[in-house]
Amino acid sequence: MRAGYEDSPAILGLGANIQVGDRLTFDVYDEEGRLLMRRGKQILSQNQLRRIFHDGRVELSGRSLSKLGHSRFTHPGGPAVRRGNPVQEDLSPHERLHACAQALQRNYERIRAGERDFLPRLRQVVERLQRLIDLDTDAALGVAHLSRAYPEHILQPLRQAIVADIVARAAGCCEGYRNSLIGAALSADIGMLELRAVLDQQSTDISQAQRKALVEHPERSAQILREAGLDDDNWLRAVMEHHERLDGSGYPRGIRGDSVCDIAGLLMVANVYMAMVTPRAHRSARPPKEVLRELFCEADHLYPAHYAQYIVRELGIYPPGTVVELETGDVGVVTRRAGKWARPWFYSLQRAAGRRLRAFECNLTEEDLEIVRSYRPEDIKVPIPECAPWGY
Repeated sequence: MRAGYEDSPAILGLGANIQVGDRLTFDVYDEEGRLLMRRGKQILSQNQLRRIFHDGRVELSGRSLSKLGHSRFTHPGGPAVRRGNPVQEDLSPHERLHACAQALQRNYERIRAGERDFLPRLRQVVERLQRLIDLDTDAALGVAHLSRAYPEHILQPLRQAIVADIVARAAGCCEGYRNSLIGAALSADIGMLELRAVLDQQSTDISQAQRKALVEHPERSAQILREAGLDDDNWLRAVMEHHERLDGSGYPRGIRGDSVCDIAGLLMVANVYMAMVTPRAHRSARPPKEVLRELFCEADHLYPAHYAQYIVRELGIYPPGTVVELETGDVGVVTRRAGKWARPWFYSLQRAAGRRLRAFECNLTEEDLEIVRSYRPEDIKVPIPECAPWGY
């Protein structure tokens, strides 16, 4: 936020009368000067409108950006947001994830530029993610599985951080341990940011030079963190060892068994799960049910058994965000995890005959309906809303 913007009546006047359906009469930028929405674009939703007022800056002269103020904007179902001070607690889970992704992306850009004062900002992302999970754990899992709004090298750290923290909570880990775990999840690949962005789009086999950089990146990431002033042993060891395996087949050092620290074992499981259920240029995603079964079967061989069991128990075979088909032929997305001996909640997207159905959420146990198969999100033609299935 730029100091003094509240004193500019011209800026307040620009925002005061904008409504859903209007077309912008000016370009809107984020605080870094990147174009958010071009002049002439129509505002299609309340969420889009609020996002403009939350993140938007307008160009007054040259590259001078001033905050786009608003005298009064009401979030659907929530309190009014005062001018220049959006109420963060009103953000939905998918909006919170987008905010975390934007902040993480800016951090990565600073790290790639050689800056070494990024730790305070990275810790802020840790705190935001924890608040996201506190707000609605099922919705956090749902957006982690479904979001495709950012590059994979931005989304994957956030996804694995969410899953890792949920498993850590179930295992009774303390807050300090969980902070270190999330921090490690977000910074494990900072030693290969450029390579990671390339590999996510690469459909051919990796070269010898790429493989060497891949094997060395945990040590490089830990080195960058130490240079930034990090002295958290749990965080650093999790970064160093999250690609190790209990049988010694991992990297960079090929350590095995009890030599792999506990926190790295937890991050390892979350990393493998989220990597396998999301698509890459060189392979398709795999269904969560199949991946969870594999993790469980390979427990004590490759992965710590207790964390493999926790992730299966906490996520369920149809985690929130899984696209499924019911015995009726209806296709939709799982929204809430199942309780003991119960089936999950389901948000309908499409009827069996292909006719669009008025969206609704139902408890599959109460409706006595079974799931017959699951799909990869990219395999269905019906658009999947990010927030509506969870009531936001």
